[in-house]
Amino acid sequence: MKIAMIGHKRIPSREGGVEIVVEALSRRMVQRGHRVTVYNRKSRHVAGTAFDDHSHLHNLDGVQIRWVPTPNSKKLNAIVYSFFATVRALFGGYDIIHFHAEGPAAMVPLAKCFGKKCVVTIHGLDWQRAKWGGFATRFLRFGERMAAKYADEIIVLSASMQQYFADTYHRQTVRIENGIDPPETADLTPLSRFGLEKDSYILFLGRIVPEKGIHYLIDAYHRLQTDKKLVIAGGASHSEEYFNQLKAKAAGDARIVFTDFVQGAPLAALYAGAYLYCLPSDLEGMPISLLEAMSYGNCCVTSDIPECTEVCGDHGFAFQKGNTADLKRLLEQLRSGYVAGDRRGRRDACEFRLPRPQRRADNHRDAQQRHQQKCPLLPAQMQRAKKRTKVTVSHEKITSTMPHGAFSPIMSRKNLFYPSTSAACRGSSAPKFPRNPRRPPPSPARLPAISRRRARIRRCGKRCGRHPPPK
Repeated sequence: MKIAMIGHKRIPSREGGVEIVVEALSRRMVQRGHRVTVYNRKSRHVAGTAFDDHSHLHNLDGVQIRWVPTPNSKKLNAIVYSFFATVRALFGGYDIIHFHAEGPAAMVPLAKCFGKKCVVTIHGLDWQRAKWGGFATRFLRFGERMAAKYADEIIVLSASMQQYFADTYHRQTVRIENGIDPPETADLTPLSRFGLEKDSYILFLGRIVPEKGIHYLIDAYHRLQTDKKLVIAGGASHSEEYFNQLKAKAAGDARIVFTDFVQGAPLAALYAGAYLYCLPSDLEGMPISLLEAMSYGNCCVTSDIPECTEVCGDHGFAFQKGNTADLKRLLEQLRSGYVAGDRRGRRDACEFRLPRPQRRADNHRDAQQRHQQKCPLLPAQMQRAKKRTKVTVSHEKITSTMPHGAFSPIMSRKNLFYPSTSAACRGSSAPKFPRNPRRPPPSPARLPAISRRRARIRRCGKRCGRHPPPK
């Protein structure tokens, strides 16, 4: 298959979990014989201009890279990128367009208008993130609704997210959890660059954004009597104001160290030398950093949100989300009681989580192939023939013989009668199709509007003959 990836910032990059997933997934899909193209954003790196110079890269281990010029504006970055990347992908001859995250998923209806098969991976409820304003929040929720309504397949990362889509949109999803590669033996020499030694610090590593709850960790640490340092590693992601607030909060405490963005050998050294790892997030999809910390055998402390507790299970420690006193109590208990034999997470990470990237790629491939078989692309001549066929199809009577992907997104349940768009509907009689169980029936308040629409269709049918009157 020929696949396009849209929604990340850029690869190769560690700016966020989405970038790590897209890079690993694309590499493994290429290894299985698929042709993969990723659309990178040509914009500012979260770590600064020193990491921006990658636009010359057009091939990464067989993965084709296309660069999309994108403004640095926080409000316009994702919207402009998603639109232009989708437009370019529409004319690339792709079998599947794979959208990552809720913002880019707003372009799914556009892709469906051109007959493209769309897969959407929801990496988290982005509209809940505190860094977004009113317009961005509404746009992200719009993308979520478009994915739920028009995407051929939706992939989620956790059981709680799967339940959310079932309850909110009555939409079935596929759960494919994140995974990581096995870590190599780390060289601890880079720790001296930050004035650190093995087992001398508590580590947070991730994007510096409000939903990560780093302010809870700093407040709890201020109240903790310990000689262990607190290391906060990561770069800001459109949240420079929050980053400056954290530095002001930590000012005067020499024990708190900000490393800024790290990758490569310094990143591995920070994981390998940590006394424990803490992730006090209010909101997550499935944190890659937590999986990586567990793979290094670290004792992990997280908030009690389902996305973190599902990963750790009984191999980590959890505190009440947003409760600074509970976090301080837990850190105080682990300060003296922690020993090397209690480095919880090694068994779960090494025996269960590490094979996940391979398994994830297999699951993506299987999901895409199943949909390809279920919704085969129709030849152009068949589509032209169907336009000349006058068939009445009631939305209340739709059959499983009609492929879901054959419908245009503009053909919603409001369209009670329309010409057939499936080879299964060719002929004089319309197939009888039950209402889609994932879509609720129209509310009583909408019934008058539906009646008026029926009347317009009947009048149109009398005039032009394209829409036969209902029987």
